Amino acid sequence: MVQIVGMTESIGLKDIREGRGKVTLWSEYDGKTVLNLAANEYLEVPSRLNILPLKRGYFPGDSPSRKFLKYGLHARIHDLDSREEAAKHYEQGIGFQDRIEAIVNAAAGPQRGICWTSFRDRRHRIARFVDMVEAVELLACIDKGKLPAPRIDKLELELQNVVDMPSRSDDDKYNFVLRPMPVKESENPAADAFDLRADCHCEDSQFHSEANRRYKGGEDLMCAHIAAAFGLAAESRTSNTVVQNPFAVPREKMIRLKEKVAKQTIIVKRDRQGKDFRESPTKAEVEALLWIAMKEVSYREMFYRDDTALKMLEAAECIKV
Repeated sequence: MVQIVGMTESIGLKDIREGRGKVTLWSEYDGKTVLNLAANEYLEVPSRLNILPLKRGYFPGDSPSRKFLKYGLHARIHDLDSREEAAKHYEQGIGFQDRIEAIVNAAAGPQRGICWTSFRDRRHRIARFVDMVEAVELLACIDKGKLPAPRIDKLELELQNVVDMPSRSDDDKYNFVLRPMPVKESENPAADAFDLRADCHCEDSQFHSEANRRYKGGEDLMCAHIAAAFGLAAESRTSNTVVQNPFAVPREKMIRLKEKVAKQTIIVKRDRQGKDFRESPTKAEVEALLWIAMKEVSYREMFYRDDTALKMLEAAECIKV
């Protein structure tokens, strides 16, 4: 269990169901309102609102959260024509962090993550806000000795890092290779950031990979383990350092926002008999609510502009485990 330093533990779902706590109406919902919720306050999302929009032609069924993660709208970084174009933009001072900020600011409504296309394999990569926060939480657990330190092996010639990442939920370890690392001595670090991938076998990555192989083909989830490993790999490189970072790195305020959305939001749902019941938000619903909240706050209030990925480790300092 993680907790933000200086943040009071909120009331639980049982207390809310029993009528304890103050309700904040959906009409008042934005990032600032959620951040200012007291420990005994919560946000209630009524059943009439669909916070998990899908692309045209797909409709929520028995599991709208799972379908949203596969078919939901995403904030897509515009494709470049070539690796050479990426290098030219980089020379002009336009990097991956600029693209992330621009696409988040332009997004309309809830998204299932930030998406871009690799030059090398033409597969899509998708990175979710909730996974970026969980990556920082994972780093906090490692830093404070709650999880074993991962093995990070550097292969300078191939510009790769072999990583052995621990799991927070079980004793398993996820072994994968981060490649290509967008480092200073690469011929084209800007394009390498688009091409970065790793094959993590965690449950989220496997579900996403299998689901998209069947229905869409060509999409890889950049999960919390991959993002955390990227931050650790960047720290391990005393030479040939990382100069482009494809991940949004959350500040303490974004970590607090995710915690409040996950723990102080109740989703009202309706069963087949037309009766309302209340549930804590799923991971998909937390992601959607974070995107809605971002419309009312500044991107730079919530995320670092971090080309080196080293701010991931700094952000972990605000979490106690």
